[in-house]
Amino acid sequence: MKQTVEEAAVDFADYELKNLDKLSFVVSAKADYDNGLTKGFKSGAEWQSNQSPWISVKERLPEEGKPVLIRLKDSVIRLACYDIEEDSNIYFWNDNYAYETFRPWDVTHWREIPSFDEILEANRDVLERIKEKGD
Repeated sequence: MKQTVEEAAVDFADYELKNLDKLSFVVSAKADYDNGLTKGFKSGAEWQSNQSPWISVKERLPEEGKPVLIRLKDSVIRLACYDIEEDSNIYFWNDNYAYETFRPWDVTHWREIPSFDEILEANRDVLERIKEKGD
């Protein structure tokens, strides 16, 4: 089961309070716990959740043959597999469903295909608004 940000923040703060002698800052009151440690943790968690899941092809490439989402130079997103031609060690992106091949320089980024749960979580606010409207 996934832990909420609030639960993780409290766990973090509890751990830090148990290890006060190891902290690089002073926690002088319960207010520091509630307002400092948990807020800092939540802020960091929010920052991380806003980071892009897209990985530059200059940074690294996905596992060979594994389907991923790719973003092309013109911002079109496609489903493709990274592949290497055996004889020449030239790599390319192959969309087996559309029978298309993309040249390496046409692909700028890639990302794992999100699970249904990830998609649901990312759109939870939209689903709540729809539920409230009764649509």
